[in-house]
Amino acid sequence: MKISRSTQKLGKSLISSAGKAINDYQMIEDGDTILVCVSGGKDSLTMLHVLLSLQRSSPVTFRLLVMNLDQKQPGFPAEVLPAYFEQLRVEYRIVEVDTYSIVKEKIPDGKTTCSLCSRLRRGLIYRTASEMGASKIALGHHRDDVVHTLFLNLLFGGKLKAMPPKLLSDDGANVVIRPLAYCNEDDIARFARGMGFPIIPCNLCGTQDNLQRQKIREMMQEWERHFPGRCSAVFTALQNVTPSHLADTRLFDFKSLTSVAGTAEKAADKVVAGSLSDNKLPTQLYLSASVEDEIAVVFADIVGSTSLYLEFGDQKAFAAISACKQYMQEALATYEGQLVKTLGDGIIASFANPEKAIHAAIAMQRNMQNMQPGDTGSLHLKVSVHFGKVLREGDDIYGDTVNLAARLLEECRSGQILTTLTTMLQCEKRLRSRAFDLGNKLVKGRPEEINLFEIPWRRENVKQRKDQPDARFANDTSAVGMTMRWREEVSRVNSKTPVINLGSDPTCEIHVADPTISPYHARVELRTDGFYLVDHSNTGTILTQTGEAASIHLRHEEAMLRQDGYFFLGDHSPDEPDYGIHYLIE
Repeated sequence: MKISRSTQKLGKSLISSAGKAINDYQMIEDGDTILVCVSGGKDSLTMLHVLLSLQRSSPVTFRLLVMNLDQKQPGFPAEVLPAYFEQLRVEYRIVEVDTYSIVKEKIPDGKTTCSLCSRLRRGLIYRTASEMGASKIALGHHRDDVVHTLFLNLLFGGKLKAMPPKLLSDDGANVVIRPLAYCNEDDIARFARGMGFPIIPCNLCGTQDNLQRQKIREMMQEWERHFPGRCSAVFTALQNVTPSHLADTRLFDFKSLTSVAGTAEKAADKVVAGSLSDNKLPTQLYLSASVEDEIAVVFADIVGSTSLYLEFGDQKAFAAISACKQYMQEALATYEGQLVKTLGDGIIASFANPEKAIHAAIAMQRNMQNMQPGDTGSLHLKVSVHFGKVLREGDDIYGDTVNLAARLLEECRSGQILTTLTTMLQCEKRLRSRAFDLGNKLVKGRPEEINLFEIPWRRENVKQRKDQPDARFANDTSAVGMTMRWREEVSRVNSKTPVINLGSDPTCEIHVADPTISPYHARVELRTDGFYLVDHSNTGTILTQTGEAASIHLRHEEAMLRQDGYFFLGDHSPDEPDYGIHYLIE
């Protein structure tokens, strides 16, 4: 079977995401024996493919043992998976136990069978792992499963509990890993179809209409239609938990909390006297062990890491990203910053001096620029800085200043440093005079407009700013235009029409009627320094540019456009020139 180029690229993306999850949670170690549980569904077959690929390229040595549980469901094609495993030349065991009859006997008709079925299956998997000497058990749950489980427990079980990427069993005898925890279900489904995996449906439970999990799935799908990216946002929240802002006394000692000395009594007196006009207690009265401080908060994030894994492979991409993180840490040390935490490919840092925070951001960008092109590929950095009051709790920081700095990072494009008027007023005039005043902007999640400033860091831009201290933007784009052609459709991006949408929705300026393309798949923007392609789809966009040998695969990322080239949306690739959207910058 010939595998399409788009399926191959999707496979590389899944392998990259799984490799990152394995590394983040140290799922696999040198010498491990992994029992890979394959049910015959799309998820477990994709997991097997991913682990076999990683086994060939991984710097550590590990053994894979494949297991399938034949539960004696009527019509189950028992010969399919053994034949497939033989074809792959993997070690495997087929465990035959009639759990189907047990489930049907114990569960009345019309009731869901998942709970009992999963308990029986789990016990058999643990027993097989022990018999085969496996040190880890790999299951095929993906990111959507993790999020769905969170809402199942939240809405139906009264628990704030999800499905961890790595888990120690209750008896301490088994370690369960979920290598696909960073992969979304749509990608897995498309990849499994493209690879032609021998998928076996679950007739025991897959057709039950009253499953609570199915209702959660439908709820999330509805959210994704109206607010794309919600599932990803919920998963990110699971990696950024603040126990002191929940209500579980087992996770946080609320009983021992005391107010800042003397503040509670004084503020209470003021409230009684009516001297607090808004009748609210000040921030210091939050009953926590937090201490208030006034600092500059810096968010920095690497852009383009996904495409780098696809372009250079796991080892070289990981080395480049690690080097970028090291450069960020060096900038913190140089300008007396403190690392608060790391988030994926980014960091949060704090500075007592806001001017040093801005100089650290400039140093980060210049360090990235000075790396050899072969070291970073298409990696870029975006940085936000905001000065204000925060609450410190141990090594962590909270409050409105942190929230606004995070929102500013969302507004940043790659290679940009954004800050606020509040921050600039704390800096010397020499630094203030170099910044570009972007005016008042509405920032997501904020009811009021924020006066934003861009900090130029490229030496040529800094010189230009010195020569033109009153210029509002670095470049005049009024005379610049770009033409896009999709079959018979022609659209222009210029100062009068600075944004063009591309997608399957008929209202898009570039309308591509295709089921693999999102309604508002991507957009092209004219900014002060040029044209940008911004993807916000689940299936991604491929960018090819004249003079560049390698194409760029974007998903929830952006890229600056050069003179001319093509976009390919969704499942389409440069192998299908009829689906290319041509652009030309004039």
